[in-house]
Amino acid sequence: MKARLMWLLLTAVVPSALPSPGYCVWQTFGPSSGLARGAVECMLEDRDGVLWFGTSWGGVSRYDGVTWRTYTTADGLANNSVRCILEDRTGALWFGTHGGGVSRYDGVSWRTYTAADGVPNGSVHSILEDRSGCIWVGTDGGGASRYDGSVWRTFTTADGLGEDRVFSTLQDHYGNVWFGTLGNGVTRYDGGGGRTSRLRTGSRTMMCARSSKAAPGGCGLEARMV
Repeated sequence: MKARLMWLLLTAVVPSALPSPGYCVWQTFGPSSGLARGAVECMLEDRDGVLWFGTSWGGVSRYDGVTWRTYTTADGLANNSVRCILEDRTGALWFGTHGGGVSRYDGVSWRTYTAADGVPNGSVHSILEDRSGCIWVGTDGGGASRYDGSVWRTFTTADGLGEDRVFSTLQDHYGNVWFGTLGNGVTRYDGGGGRTSRLRTGSRTMMCARSSKAAPGGCGLEARMV
């Protein structure tokens, strides 16, 4: 009895008496927990610490640590298959969907952009906000589009993009925007005059990308491929 009381006192006042950092607890969330579907394609933690999960054909689920809520086309989402999520500098959320274009949600209302607005292809695989506040979307077959808050402009292979199937985007330390393509490597864009060059590097297929300090310089579009 004395030993048990001593252990309880230690756990109350001595952090080292608690389970070590290596002690892990796994917990899985699925439809029975409140998640829309078991197939999750993307995730995001917003500035308030709320988690968002884009599912395959179930819409997007929001989890605040206690309660789940799912948004679908019935709420204003473009399509119930969500491929990518972005939170912009204003706190609005952008959802790239499979076949429905891209939806923006400001916490109150939804706005969807499709081909009629200038998004070239409804299947959106990546979203990026650059340092100037422009939104870039990478599409499956329609190239990459940039939205400046008023107008969408699309870039394709005709402009120097390595491939019109863009599955990942990032902006590097110098402000260059990189596009990972499905089948023709990675293309670098600095917003310049459009000179295109091709170098041998890495894989032909780029499904994801992470920012790092790339070398400065160059101009226009530069496609890197093998």
